[in-house]
Amino acid sequence: MKILYFDCFSGISGDMTLGAFVDLGVDGEYLINEMKKVHLHNYEIVIGRAVKNGISATKVDVVEVITTHTHHHHIGLKELDDLIDSSTLNDNVKKISKAIFLRVANAEAKVHNVALYDVHFHEVGAVDSLVDIIGTAICIDYIKPDKIIASPMRDGCGFVNCQHGKIPVPVPATVEIFANRGVALKICEIEGEMITPTGAAIVAELASEFTASPVIVPRKIGYGAGTKNFEIPNVLRLILGETGTEQNIYVLETNIDDTTAEILGYTMQRVMENGALDAFYTPIYMKKNRPAYMLSVLCEDYKKFEKIIFEETSTLGIRRYIADRTVLPREASTVDTIYGKAQVKIRTVNGEKQISPEYESAVELAKKSGLPLNDIYKIILG
Repeated sequence: MKILYFDCFSGISGDMTLGAFVDLGVDGEYLINEMKKVHLHNYEIVIGRAVKNGISATKVDVVEVITTHTHHHHIGLKELDDLIDSSTLNDNVKKISKAIFLRVANAEAKVHNVALYDVHFHEVGAVDSLVDIIGTAICIDYIKPDKIIASPMRDGCGFVNCQHGKIPVPVPATVEIFANRGVALKICEIEGEMITPTGAAIVAELASEFTASPVIVPRKIGYGAGTKNFEIPNVLRLILGETGTEQNIYVLETNIDDTTAEILGYTMQRVMENGALDAFYTPIYMKKNRPAYMLSVLCEDYKKFEKIIFEETSTLGIRRYIADRTVLPREASTVDTIYGKAQVKIRTVNGEKQISPEYESAVELAKKSGLPLNDIYKIILG
């Protein structure tokens, strides 16, 4: 399962999000060309680098090009929807963009006590914020993660200036966005706005859960730089990785009392060779006190394994149900011993790696060395 983790240790904003995506591997030219499908004018996307507290990150700036025809006005939700719908972006990008804008609109309507479609955006009225939100949707569609997780949210304190004057941090729209989504928000002692309404809406819409300890094997990491400088690195970290933390699998079960041991052994062999996650027999007693076996198969494609079981055994029916399972990140590796290389598997538990020898590899070394298998295990584990 491909997991995208928003590590918002220094908050989140629209430009930080775009920067992190480009740093993660989204093609900058692809982003720029996709944005041209939206009827926005007089702006330029500038992609560069910035260093925040020693961390090198991608900085994405949306620069408005001022011309004699440039007009500044606030934009409403209907105008935004029309702008997105009239573009040639794909349907998924349109859907994500509109959903993020809707979260901002709902928050602004509550804060200003106006109807939803009477909201005139301030923070997302500028071209740069429009590009941030639509650009984020383009990046999500580019990466296509199976699941998106975010860290707990933390914002700064104090006050910031807006067109209404000074307002508190976290700003009202950000608080409303998280309240509507049910996201916990921690206020820290860092002076200044760390989470913008755009950033809040992005993560509130995209993340399915918020946790500080995801189980994930990182494959790519991207850093997006913010404009401000804090005592901590003002960057958003995106981690793209794999995890099997939560999986839905099928469990197949069938009771067999009139198939020979040879056939049962071959059935197990076929099931495993065809990619079952696991399979096992359990001794049972059936009606009329007949000794029998229950075959259990854990799998993802149940139809393939039902076919094998019906072909190879005498069973008349197979029970099937969906089960949840939690698995740890794992990887295969080799270790050097005085008797040669040994294959091992490595699992990660709470950040700690644990090594287990592969049986066949250990047996081969035991035969080669003449040592007991248990001694070979101790040598492999060091």
